This record gives sequence, structure tokens and C-alpha cells, in this order.
Amino acid sequence: MTYPPVVIVDEKDKVVGEAMLADARAKGLIYRVVFVIASGPDGRVLLQKRSPQMQVYPNCWDISASGHVDDGHDYLEAARLEMVEEIGVDKAPLTEVAHFFTDEPLWGGIASKRYIKIFKTTIDTLPDTLGEDEVVAVQWFALQEIKQLVADDPEGIAEGLRYSLPYILGEA
Repeated sequence: MTYPPVVIVDEKDKVVGEAMLADARAKGLIYRVVFVIASGPDGRVLLQKRSPQMQVYPNCWDISASGHVDDGHDYLEAARLEMVEEIGVDKAPLTEVAHFFTDEPLWGGIASKRYIKIFKTTIDTLPDTLGEDEVVAVQWFALQEIKQLVADDPEGIAEGLRYSLPYILGEA
């Protein structure tokens, strides 16, 4: 999968340019990422199963929608685009719940410096339009089921779910 250029920011999360994602990682540049936690009316959380073709976290369970902030977009626009691309959800109201920096390596030890913004939303039904290149399944999970999933298979969890977990469980 080829990605468009991503937004590059400084240490204060101010936009300073754009670069291809691989170049940003290789050069230690800071880029932006969004995660969206979608809950149903009953409080269950929508998780997605990432495609086996994904470069990072293949076949892993992840948060409802996630992605890089592409050049020309802000965090909110990127979150909305990822929801449409990955789970076919459009026009759901988004509320920001977190904004932070991390330089923890990605899957496989890939160096990465990024600002992350996490949003929450509520959707009424299980999405039936999935991003064919990125998502192979979606499923509703109760909070206890998410805790069990993370405990039973920590290697099968993508970073979006890992970073969003405290906000899902109300521990943040």
C-alpha cells in the first residue's frame, strides 16, 4: 500500500511540512496519527481486524478506525476520513479525548516519532462497508471482552487499541 505524504510537525505539534511516511520514520521526523473509538448505544466498542497485507500490525485487532494525518488535513479531518475509508461511517460526531506524543517503536521495532490524537464517537449499527485493503472484519466487544483479548493475546493487538485502552476502560 502506498501512502500519500503525511503532515510533519515540530516538538510542539506545529506543522512544518510534509514527507512520505517511510522518509519521516527513517529521518526521525515527527508526524501525526489519529485513533477513533466508536461505541454502540449499549456501550460495546467496535474493533477492527487489520488485513494480513498491512505493513505494521498485520492480522491484529485495532481500534475502530486509525491512520496517519495526510498532508493538507488536520486531526479532525483525518479522523473523519479514516472512519469513512476503514468502516464506512460518515458524519458521526467526534469528541477529542486525548492528545500526546510518543516515540515508542512500532511493530517489528520500527522507529517512529508521532503525536497521537484520540477521538470518541457513538454509532448505531455494525458497519457493513469495510476498507478492503486495510480491514478484514469488525466486531462489537464488551469492555470485559476487550480486557480478555488484550490479556490473552498482547501480540495480536495493534497500537491504536493499546493506546486507546485507558480511554475505553475509563482509566485515563
